[in-house]
Amino acid sequence: QIDIVTMNMALHHIHDPILIIREIHRLLNEEGIIVISDVMKHEGEWAKKEMHDVWLGFDQNQIEEWLETNGFIEIDFIETKYQAVASSSTGDTINPNIFIVTARKGKKI
Repeated sequence: QIDIVTMNMALHHIHDPILIIREIHRLLNEEGIIVISDVMKHEGEWAKKEMHDVWLGFDQNQIEEWLETNGFIEIDFIETKYQAVASSSTGDTINPNIFIVTARKGKKI
């Protein structure tokens, strides 16, 4: 079993984030910790094709709901002032803020 799982800028590339969060919950020790850093919601539709993004970032409520639904507690969501800057092949730019969320494994699901 695992004490901590970290995901850095990966969640927006995953087709079924809820399934991944559920599996992380299963793998964690009692009171294990999950740490996710990713980008806030943005409008850079081009990122789906050029950067293979599945999701155009996330909002706080969405992430918190996914964690709570899958048995995580003590959720701490921080929207940092750091930005993930990316440019398309046509010069379009996105610069969404980066978030970090931590949560502790709670009840079994």
